[in-house]
Amino acid sequence: GTRPVVLATHCPQERNDINLLPLLALLLQKLGMTVVVHGSLEGAGVAGSAHVFRDLDLMPCPSLVHAQQQLDRERLAFVPT
Repeated sequence: GTRPVVLATHCPQERNDINLLPLLALLLQKLGMTVVVHGSLEGAGVAGSAHVFRDLDLMPCPSLVHAQQQLDRERLAFVPT
């Protein structure tokens, strides 16, 4: 099979910093790529990727088995650190 694109999240430092990583992940998914986003569940008071994905109904994967199932189904998974 093909290897997924792996994106590591970062936490925006300021409230006005724009976090475009979720948008990039969704665009890659729409283009047919399999995408794994890996990062923190915390946002340090700002909208981290985990929070954005939750708002889009993409919940963090609690295990690697769940992540693989999510990738097989949706081609996009968020795996927390």
